[in-house]
Amino acid sequence: MINIYEQLKPEIQKQLDKSAEEYNSVSTVKYTLMSKTLWSELNISTVKDLILFTNINKADLGINSMLYGTNILKDE
Repeated sequence: MINIYEQLKPEIQKQLDKSAEEYNSVSTVKYTLMSKTLWSELNISTVKDLILFTNINKADLGINSMLYGTNILKDE
């Protein structure tokens, strides 16, 4: 099974990597995403930090994004 970090859309992965160069706390978010395989395993704090440290369009976010990773994970 691939981890959640690998399931992220490429543009979100790139932005998260870029933010990791500026902010040490992003490493914790990345390690958490790499240690989980299901979106439902994430806690709200991790999802909040993921949104904070990336250029996810806030207008595209809704309840489905928070519950299922819609608009954040690749469509596979």
